[in-house]
Amino acid sequence: EVLNQTRKYTPVMMTVYAALAAPLIWLLGESPFIFELAGGTSKGKTTALRIAASLYGCPDEQKPGFFKQWNLTKVYIERYAATMNNLPLFIDDTKKADPKIIPPTIYQFCSGQGRGRGSIKGSQIGSTWSTVMLTTGEQKLTSFSKDGGAAARILSLYGSPFESTDLETGNMIERLNETVSENYGHIAEPWIKFLMGIDKSKVREKIMK
Repeated sequence: EVLNQTRKYTPVMMTVYAALAAPLIWLLGESPFIFELAGGTSKGKTTALRIAASLYGCPDEQKPGFFKQWNLTKVYIERYAATMNNLPLFIDDTKKADPKIIPPTIYQFCSGQGRGRGSIKGSQIGSTWSTVMLTTGEQKLTSFSKDGGAAARILSLYGSPFESTDLETGNMIERLNETVSENYGHIAEPWIKFLMGIDKSKVREKIMK
């Protein structure tokens, strides 16, 4: 029902597709990337992110689940990515982040591997992941860094995902939030089962052709 209501909003559907693409990254042999919705406050960005998150699990940060806010440390994000591994990360609202951690987090996440660390007996085995991070913010992630390399790692859409901010759209967004907070996780299992039945080598062969 939610997807039928939102299919006419291209940014919302792109967010959905970015979330569904996460398990494909390893299958295709590609590098992790970041998908972001940027723009002014109260434009529906968080709702679009919640819709995408609801494909996999609970999209409500007030309930136990994997929908996170940006008030995280760099180490936490690294371990979060390693734990999710081939499943998407959903991190909302860069306004809540320490601006200093955003640039190194971008590079570390897109590298697909955690920072090397020593231990008493030598060195720890580094954590890895192959997935997509989906995020929102009032300003683009690239604005936190002057390094042009960040732009190549981020797919950014700017503006309201629902195209309008009138009262009717606002009421629709409120209903969508209520719906996905109560109904979620329906697509993840069949999607992953389907992907598990695909021959990885044949997929890459077709891509090369």
